[in-house]
Amino acid sequence: MGNREPHQSRQVIVDEKSDEITAIQKLLQSIDVSGALVTIDAMGCQTEIAAKVIDQGADYCLAVKGNQPTLHARIKAYFSNHLEDDFARIDRAEHHTKKTTHGRIDERSYYFCEAPTELPDKSRWKGLVAIGMSINNAARRRGDENFGTQRRTALSLLKKVNSAKCGIKNKRLTAGWDDNSLEKVVFSR
Repeated sequence: MGNREPHQSRQVIVDEKSDEITAIQKLLQSIDVSGALVTIDAMGCQTEIAAKVIDQGADYCLAVKGNQPTLHARIKAYFSNHLEDDFARIDRAEHHTKKTTHGRIDERSYYFCEAPTELPDKSRWKGLVAIGMSINNAARRRGDENFGTQRRTALSLLKKVNSAKCGIKNKRLTAGWDDNSLEKVVFSR
């Protein structure tokens, strides 16, 4: 690897009459990827691209989605089958993350294992040695929903109060300052 940059990021302008797959192939011709791990999104998940990466002495990590429906379905079924018994029948590597941002809790589980010999079309994918799957679970924090429910309930109660001839904002402020006013709002008196 010598003086190679540890990370290379390049881009190619795609002609109007061309597509991203052609651009990826052009890009692979223009850079030295030998000894590297080439990662490409689902658009570049093509057997020709995988072969080109291997031919240039690199490894690949390709995202498999709907553009490879058979492969995608079989990988998903393979992992689903093995998740049922917590991978008791195969060796696997796994990694789990948990991140809380913007009112969401994101939990991700990543599973990797050797590519099974019975995987359909395995022979079409030059250099395929492993497959992986990520499972993403995102949940909103319950506090956000509870607070929203409380806010809507309070607004509804404030609208029902007919004693004061003022707007919702003033009714809310008055209920916050005066216990008698708060009692009228809460118990609809």
